[in-house]
Amino acid sequence: MVTEVTPKFSVIINCYNSEEYLNKCIDSVLNQSYSNLEIVIINNCSTDNTKKIVSSYFDKRINYFETPKFMSLGKARNFGLDKVKGEFVGFLDSDDYWEIDKLKDSILFFNKNNGVVYSDVTYFSKKESFKLYDKRRVYKGKCFEKLLNDYTLCLSSVLFSKEIIERYSIEFDDSYEVCEDYDFFLKLASKTKIDFVNKPNVNYRIHNNNLSIKKRLLFFKEKEIIINSLPLLNIKSKEKALYQNQIEKAVYFWKKRQTFKSFEILKNQNKFLLNRIFYFFLFLVPYELIKRILKHKSIFDQ
Repeated sequence: MVTEVTPKFSVIINCYNSEEYLNKCIDSVLNQSYSNLEIVIINNCSTDNTKKIVSSYFDKRINYFETPKFMSLGKARNFGLDKVKGEFVGFLDSDDYWEIDKLKDSILFFNKNNGVVYSDVTYFSKKESFKLYDKRRVYKGKCFEKLLNDYTLCLSSVLFSKEIIERYSIEFDDSYEVCEDYDFFLKLASKTKIDFVNKPNVNYRIHNNNLSIKKRLLFFKEKEIIINSLPLLNIKSKEKALYQNQIEKAVYFWKKRQTFKSFEILKNQNKFLLNRIFYFFLFLVPYELIKRILKHKSIFDQ
């Protein structure tokens, strides 16, 4: 009797003072219906009970490592990538968790063309819950340009081929503080196709410590640097991406009731006239009113 050999997944959990949600995160991986996996836990100089919590597990699939000194998130992610042994790799942030069939559903979408697979995500807090792609178009196939202009991938949802990152020497650029994920997945999308599992297999916890909330303005700055540094991007695509980044920044200020800054950004844009006219009239309407009219999460909520 020949036993079928299933591909192995490596799940990297980066931890820094993660004790509050770490058990739920680890359990969600250990309890996967697809069992050929390893968990690579990277303790980035935590000062809480992270190490004690990990030590309470007696599962050979858990591999625990400590960084020699505190690292930036990008460098800590690369530290984890150096430790993995599976054919497919994913990152699960320590405050998020997976549904039981996350890996089982994803493995069906990997093939010689698709090196990246992700699923829908439930964003939740004590006050609200919504699906990430309820009001957004998903990425499928060749998605470099789509990701460049409208990046809404959730790191905890994405799985990718280890062979591809090794073949093209893809890693996180640790010079970025909040956009290392954006840069990393643009590199992946330039080399392989992407596919989507239409199930909310990931739960992303919204709280005030999310970097995407605390350092939103830095995101726009770093994103602009990345766009300008892409070597093979044509002028038209670069102009569109830079414009879209400025529009997202203008929307951010509109939501913060700093409309004068939104109009200042629009005034400095010289292209895409019809699009600028749309946002000019949009910004005349208070954001809170738009939300009440729509009665649910709008496409402007990120």
